[in-house]
Amino acid sequence: MLFKLQKRTLVASQIIGYALTIFVGITIILVTAQFYFDIKPLLSQQTDMFKSKSAVISKNISVFKTIDKEKIYFTNKKLKN
Repeated sequence: MLFKLQKRTLVASQIIGYALTIFVGITIILVTAQFYFDIKPLLSQQTDMFKSKSAVISKNISVFKTIDKEKIYFTNKKLKN
């Protein structure tokens, strides 16, 4: 009964429009997914290149060392080591 009602109220141009809209939507999703998988290796290679050119240095700082601000900074001698 519901099928008969829908058959009378839906026009052929509406069905073609719905099909076209679904086709365009699926195409956008697939193109976006393909673009993501194509670009993903390039982005990971880019980050690997910059990782080797960075250095992390740290220094223990306590509340007592912060009273005299000169003790919390790195000296030129420590940076050269």
